[in-house]
Amino acid sequence: MTLAAAAIAAPLVRGVARAGEATPLPGAGRIVLAIDVSRSMAVADVAPDRMTRARTAAFRLTTELPDASVGLVAFAARAYALLPPTHDRGLLLRYLDALDPRMLSAQGSRLAGAVDAALKELETRESGAAPTGPRAIVLVTDGESFDPDRRVAAALARARTEGVSLYAVSVGTPEGGLVPGAGALSTARPARLKVLLRTAGGYAADAGRTAEMTAVVGKLRARFAAEPGPEGAAPPRPGAVAEWFTGLALLALSLEAALALYRPARHACPASYRSRATA
Repeated sequence: MTLAAAAIAAPLVRGVARAGEATPLPGAGRIVLAIDVSRSMAVADVAPDRMTRARTAAFRLTTELPDASVGLVAFAARAYALLPPTHDRGLLLRYLDALDPRMLSAQGSRLAGAVDAALKELETRESGAAPTGPRAIVLVTDGESFDPDRRVAAALARARTEGVSLYAVSVGTPEGGLVPGAGALSTARPARLKVLLRTAGGYAADAGRTAEMTAVVGKLRARFAAEPGPEGAAPPRPGAVAEWFTGLALLALSLEAALALYRPARHACPASYRSRATA
């Protein structure tokens, strides 16, 4: 994405969240998903490719998480806050569905920047009041990063100092595969993620390991169950204005990629997760 497109998309995205989001539930907490959209996420060392695995993992977390508001950050060489924390799962799923390794023109991957951007979203409250309830960051990435480990560790430590719980979901294999269109070998770094997260007091899981993914969901549920919101509270469904802003924002986010490359098929959200989110 060009800088101009990012600048256009950001206020539109926040307009969508304000139009379709309910008032945050007291004590419900906030979670930010920070998802890697660098070119290496197109590698097909896991079927069908890393990006699809990442998207599927995010769909699962989004639909199985407790009743917290969930935001979205996409990152490569730079991190972009696409959606501030919202209770509107349907809206969040639409943004997840639009993620693509071709959506950002500035390539590379910087994990430290992703953590910092996610932390900023957790700290931001439009009313100016301090956020309440538990908070968490979930990184979804192949673990490759231009940032040295010390810089990533420092970013994680800053978040931890602020009381934020840290999780990571890795996609891809250590053997790796070729980046489409580049011919470069990309190897996933799941072991690196586990060491970094463990050192920071967090937890990292492999998206391909069912037991580890179940553990992430369980840990998040346990963390957020400590301060539940009021029973029966539910956010309103977005109206026509919110739907219009959603389409316009997604158009801005994907314009450069659509002009540069022909997409043979839209990434589909697994039916089981979409039905749960819209039920």
